Amino acid sequence: MKKDARDAKEPITPEVAAAAREVSWACVRDVLGKALVAPVGNAEVLGAFTLRHLHDDLEDDLMLATAESIDADALVTHDAALLKHAEDLCITTEEGLELLAELAERDEA
Repeated sequence: MKKDARDAKEPITPEVAAAAREVSWACVRDVLGKALVAPVGNAEVLGAFTLRHLHDDLEDDLMLATAESIDADALVTHDAALLKHAEDLCITTEEGLELLAELAERDEA
């Protein structure tokens, strides 16, 4: 919303800023209804080390280990190498949006 206001050469008033914050919080709240925020602890860090042979990127391997520890259905990423190395778990952002739409439809039914 702020970008739209800037692009339209409109001032970002306190009202526009407040509306943008509310939309941001609502989006996160909506995703939390369909996703899980996973805790990361010692087990996940050790799991990342076991995945080094697969991808060799500590941060990505930590995400993979965490996703595995919570038995996640999917890990959404735009990282092409991660998608290639962990194709059984990772999906594209487009696929993630499709999955969210399917979940929303299922919730409405």
